[in-house]
Amino acid sequence: MDSLAGRHLVFVIAVATSLSACSEQEQSPPIARGLLRTTAVFNERVRSLFPVASDGGKLVAELQKEHFSITETNDPATQYHYSAQYEVSGFMCKYVSTIVWSTEAGKITKIEGSTIDLCP
Repeated sequence: MDSLAGRHLVFVIAVATSLSACSEQEQSPPIARGLLRTTAVFNERVRSLFPVASDGGKLVAELQKEHFSITETNDPATQYHYSAQYEVSGFMCKYVSTIVWSTEAGKITKIEGSTIDLCP
């Protein structure tokens, strides 16, 4: 194989590897696997698994297990006190799942899920 063909082969392998790194399985957290990557569908899944009045501790434990980054917000301008984000970025690809919620006495009082899918 001449050096030009070899360089082309390396380029093709690099591009294929980068694109495969953005596969649906790798870019979706387990809570979103098998779903259309839309906010409406993800929000429905989140609310069905963790409805209002369910245990906020179980939500946090599941999100930690799924490698979401969880933050507490103390901003009185927002209606949610917690935010969790799962993000995957790759070559020509970015997928973000976000869950926001509030609790009172350990029970979920509000919850919402959203997604951003910038993958081809």
